[in-house]
Amino acid sequence: MKNYMQANRFLQKYGPDAFKIIAAYEEAADIPPNERYANWYGDYGIFEPSLNEEMTYDKLLSRYKAGLKYLGIIHEQAKSVCSRFLSEQLAEHIREQLGRHNADAEYRPTSIITKMDTPEFTRDSLRLCPCEMPQMQAGGTAEPCLFQKNKEKRIGYKPVYHREN
Repeated sequence: MKNYMQANRFLQKYGPDAFKIIAAYEEAADIPPNERYANWYGDYGIFEPSLNEEMTYDKLLSRYKAGLKYLGIIHEQAKSVCSRFLSEQLAEHIREQLGRHNADAEYRPTSIITKMDTPEFTRDSLRLCPCEMPQMQAGGTAEPCLFQKNKEKRIGYKPVYHREN
């Protein structure tokens, strides 16, 4: 019962994603099942503390920090990373980084964030007003200003149409 109180305290502070990271780290580091602190039920996507009597808050924190280290992230990024990657993907990344670190003690883990899909922003996709767009400057058709459209949705403003030259 004491170990569940420790695990609950840890859960309250670091959240359920911490157990996902601990489980991925334990899987990647080939920690025997009877020495693990997080149970991983991959088919159901459930992570919970194990029945290991040796589990303490400090030991959970130690494994969590090790998982973060080999994922190349900080606690504030854990929720975002855990929502975008399956447990198996986290474990595979940790396993890869752990292997490289074991081969070269000075190796610094690469962040898993580099494997996230990120949209490509272009100059045109970042513009707020179509009148600034090249086709408008060349005399294209007038469209409502996107800034004004968004403003209309929020506080009832009507869109402003920009004139062609």
